[in-house]
Amino acid sequence: MFVFHEIIKRPLIENSPLFLQNKLQELKDFNWGTYFKSAVLTVLISFFVGAVSHILWDSMTHWDGYMVQRFSVFNLEVFTVPLFKIAQHASSIIGLSWILFYIYKLAEKNKNIKIIDFNYWFLSILFAVVLIAVRFYFGTQLNKIGNAVVSIISPLVLAITFTGLIFRNTKTN
Repeated sequence: MFVFHEIIKRPLIENSPLFLQNKLQELKDFNWGTYFKSAVLTVLISFFVGAVSHILWDSMTHWDGYMVQRFSVFNLEVFTVPLFKIAQHASSIIGLSWILFYIYKLAEKNKNIKIIDFNYWFLSILFAVVLIAVRFYFGTQLNKIGNAVVSIISPLVLAITFTGLIFRNTKTN
């Protein structure tokens, strides 16, 4: 959370399309450090609940998960697709849909809109391409879609983190 709020958030939002800048002003202005200090216990409990629920959900949505291995219901197939895989992809689609709907419903605030610095996106893409190439070079199994997806998402997150470190103290107009 600290990496997102202190490194990634402001440069990412300021270099996003205008409609996202308008929608995400409140998030950009949100002071995570102050909130964390005022609600340490709530935040720590939330982290714990999030981690436990994530592990529990993974145990039901991955072929090698604890629940999938012990309860045959998760291996039932619908059109040759195991139930655990349907749950995994359905929950991802539902989660992404909820996030997009939430952003759509946010009020627009047309203040502090910045001109997109294309250097931000150039560096992000450059870092991502290099990191993805390194990951694939060192043996990602392309025949497994899950490995390929994770091997792309992780470098993308690292890339916007590295770029955020470079841009976090820059001012755009």
